[in-house]
Amino acid sequence: MKVLSRCSKVALRYAKIMKYSPVFLFKSIFPKSGFDKCKTSPVIYQQLFSFHRSRYSSYRPIFTDGSKAVGHVGCGIIFDADISSFHLQASFSILSAELVAIFYALQKISLSIQRQFCIYTDSMSSLETLCHPHFQMHPVAMEILGLLQTLQHRGFCILFCWIPSHVGIIGNEQADHNAKTAASFLHRDIPYCGVKKSVASHISSLWQETCRFTINYITSNLLLVCGQLCLYEGLMSN
Repeated sequence: MKVLSRCSKVALRYAKIMKYSPVFLFKSIFPKSGFDKCKTSPVIYQQLFSFHRSRYSSYRPIFTDGSKAVGHVGCGIIFDADISSFHLQASFSILSAELVAIFYALQKISLSIQRQFCIYTDSMSSLETLCHPHFQMHPVAMEILGLLQTLQHRGFCILFCWIPSHVGIIGNEQADHNAKTAASFLHRDIPYCGVKKSVASHISSLWQETCRFTINYITSNLLLVCGQLCLYEGLMSN
């Protein structure tokens, strides 16, 4: 009943089907994904990033990141000196937070007079989601692809690049910090997939709590019965 009462307060969202072309070009590059992070020095990643920036120097960089911890979900966007961060509902998944950050980065891009951009994210799952569009994909990913197509028609060229997290790439570190400390609440309807995971997690925690209570109750009663039996046997032997 507790789960049902909580669900009744959650606003579910039915995603609108974005009409984007099947030949829509989602341009993503993964220059650092072939390295083993455990065996690669952060300095190497920083050098690779510097090389990548020199190669795409005409593309304006934007860094996005999402964060999920106990009681806090947030996202951060670093667009030169323009820093944005939003606090999301706790039921949002980390993938949803990462995608929301990318979506709002694209909205900022749409207001720019410049036409070449490169969005840097440490979320491989977000890029993989966007690389494989289908009609049951994440609703925020669908919004991203719809907006991307609109921007392409307006002459924008937008690249996406995966970068590793926590290796000293300044823009990524700033986006990560702002995602974790975001205070400005952004109201967005929770995608169904996020609600499903949240409810499943809550039910699982309730089940575990019930199991622990039951085991503790049975154990304490067994100990009580055993103690009474021992006392009874002691009295009978006397």
